[in-house]
This record gives sequence, C-alpha cells and structure tokens, in this order.
Amino acid sequence: MDWYDAFPLLPLAATFTRLRKRPLEPHMRAIGREAMLKLIPSMFRVLSRLGGPRMAAAHAPRLFQTYFDFVEMKDLRVDDHEGTGVVCGIPAYLAPVIINQVIGIIAGALESLGAKEIQASYRDVTLSGSRDGFDLVTCHGDFTWHLERAPFGSRL
Repeated sequence: MDWYDAFPLLPLAATFTRLRKRPLEPHMRAIGREAMLKLIPSMFRVLSRLGGPRMAAAHAPRLFQTYFDFVEMKDLRVDDHEGTGVVCGIPAYLAPVIINQVIGIIAGALESLGAKEIQASYRDVTLSGSRDGFDLVTCHGDFTWHLERAPFGSRL
C-alpha cells in the first residue's frame, strides 16, 4: 500500500466499525488477524511451525514493508513466548488503524504457528518526524503467547 493509498483507511474503517457497532481498535485487529489467516497457505503453516516464532519474525520486516511500503519495523526481538518491536513511519492520522491492523496481522501469524492465548499491546506512541506535511509516529508493540508444542530445535 502506497503512502497516499492509505489515507482513505481511517474514514472507511470508522464507517465499517459504526455499521458493525464495534470499537475501531478491536475491529482493525480482527481484520488484520483474519487477513493473515487467509493469506498463509496451509503448507506454509506446516513448514513455519517447524521454525517457530523466531524464524517467522525474521521475515516480518520485509512482509510489512511489502504491505505498508511507508512503514519500517525494527528492533525486533522474539523468543518462543514473547516478542517486541518498533514500528516507524506511521502517519499520525492513520495510527489507530495501522497500529491495530499490524497487531492483528502479527496475532494471526502467531496463531497460524500454533500460538494460543495471544496478548498484544502497543505503547510509547511518539511523534517521530513528518513526510509531505503529515506528522509521523513511532510505537512499540509487545506480544506474549503460549505454544501448543515447542518448535523444532527450541529449548523450552
């Protein structure tokens, strides 16, 4: 999604959440989660379970750069039960939509890896610059989960 393609997201998301009588943030998380579960073919799901969350996290920055080409993910740290990272370059205007959609996408990916009891939150949303006259924000995302089985090669 290109920079200017993303700007209609907030009014569209707000409209859909009002029609469905749901709060914006949980609705965007659900959309991200559902999209990820539909996008990951079952064969990839089987192969990715062998490496677990750490292996999948190695591909996350590239995935998000493909989906939101203006967003950068960095400082990603993941083990078999928790993860944290920083997402930069989010237009402040779209932050509620994009941050929660990213959380949903990550939760869906974790679920496809066999994770249960996924907890996600974001914190430290700060102004971090501007682009084309729009303020940008950076935020930290934190996740915890439980795996049904330990991934191959892990020390649980």
